[in-house]
Amino acid sequence: MRTIWYSLYGNYHCFIGRDRLNLHMKKIITGKAESGATAEKMNTFPGEGGRVLRGSGFSVSPLGFGGYRVHINIEEHRLALSHALENGVNLLDTSANYTDGGSEMLMGSVLKTLTEKGVIKRQEIVIISKAGYIQGQNLARLQQGGTVFPETVHYQQGLDHCIHPDFLEEQLTLSLERLQCDTIDYFLLHNPEYFLFDARRRNIPPGDARKIYYERIDRAFLHLEQEVQRGRIQYYGVSSNTLPIMPTHYAYTDFDKLMELAEAIGRDHHFRMIQFPMNLLETGAADQLLSINRDVAAISNRPLNAYHHNQLVRLVSLEPLETDPEPELTRRLRELVEHEKSYAESVAAFIKTDPDKQKHLAGIFATGYYLASHYKELTSYWNWLEQQARFLADSISYGVQEINELKDVPPRVSQWLDGYVELFNKVLDQLTLYLGYNSSRLNERISGLARQMLPRHLNGELLQDLALSSLLATREIDVTLMGMRHTAYVDDAVRLMRREHPPLSLNKWRKWAQALKSF
Repeated sequence: MRTIWYSLYGNYHCFIGRDRLNLHMKKIITGKAESGATAEKMNTFPGEGGRVLRGSGFSVSPLGFGGYRVHINIEEHRLALSHALENGVNLLDTSANYTDGGSEMLMGSVLKTLTEKGVIKRQEIVIISKAGYIQGQNLARLQQGGTVFPETVHYQQGLDHCIHPDFLEEQLTLSLERLQCDTIDYFLLHNPEYFLFDARRRNIPPGDARKIYYERIDRAFLHLEQEVQRGRIQYYGVSSNTLPIMPTHYAYTDFDKLMELAEAIGRDHHFRMIQFPMNLLETGAADQLLSINRDVAAISNRPLNAYHHNQLVRLVSLEPLETDPEPELTRRLRELVEHEKSYAESVAAFIKTDPDKQKHLAGIFATGYYLASHYKELTSYWNWLEQQARFLADSISYGVQEINELKDVPPRVSQWLDGYVELFNKVLDQLTLYLGYNSSRLNERISGLARQMLPRHLNGELLQDLALSSLLATREIDVTLMGMRHTAYVDDAVRLMRREHPPLSLNKWRKWAQALKSF
């Protein structure tokens, strides 16, 4: 039996062994980030040196280690994080839900190892974590125990969300255990706007929804002030994808309103960080958010992963193909569709199963017909690599396995399936080339526009360098988070941080955003 094609892009690691990980590890990394220690650390950093976080005075590397896709069970991630810390990166960003807690565990484990060896000091490192999501093991644990926190948003199957003080208290306890620390430097509400999205589905008027929304955030802020007093966190903030969007949007999160809530607590409040997406295609933060005179650190995320017309665009240079792969793709699709036409007489007639399963299997082995009619709708190369290709491959694998497990399947059926898998794999290969070709052309257009619109010193050979350098040159951004799950990515980050980055004004960003409207 032939093997079904899978994307080997590198995102489909199996996070095995999580049930063996002890969530009640002894907290052995004492201390917290200190302004003096972080400043001393950054004094040795080459290039422009560190950035000072507004509101706290911590000195940090201009690029922070983004922990969205790292896990304790993957040795390469451990090596990358160690490499980053050893080369001057001293801001780590994670969340309770990143890789189902595995990201926090990785950071705790590496911090423990390097502090014990004397390579780093806890006081030199700024740790950010977040809470709000209820999914994965978190969801399963709560469901098994019958625990329902107040004000939980049941957003969709497998995903709840909550920022109630009781939930935040519990999540902070678990995060401290996974990080093996006694203090987290910044603890953020993670995408609280889920409430607003849910409220819109339930037809709650915008004014009523926002009133409830900020009341919930207010209660969360009051609780987090108590956590500061307990010494479990130093500061708190909000990480929201809707901070930089248009104020007229239903799910808009208003920074001025957040400040109003914090200042109502008192002049010595500890609301000191916001986090939001910003990149070459998502420039909303330059309109208003970054223009505000504030004593709050601004952290940008997703520098290379942009959403453009609801499609994921990876802002990296791709090796261009010399010829358009679409003609070969259509030829391969015709071959697959032609093979599918014989499914009824070559397979369905010989398998004995119930009518519902027969119908389901017939649908699976009409995938080529569907793709032939809809492949132009698969506009994102990166969504294809990370989700859609795997879904299709899994679906075909399931169909093949279901038929092979039936009794008395004649050899001609197996031969038909072998032929189908071979043709299907060729279609997937061509679809990958086709979507990659289109993504490469889009990224070339972005690079070409950048050469016209942005300062010459920002324009290097690689689109990813341009994307990151533009953010590093934006002084209103304190730190940009970058995924560094491979040591090569860490080396790229260190290389860029060692460069000089003359300031890029917000006005230049706005002109760039205006030019993007032609895309």
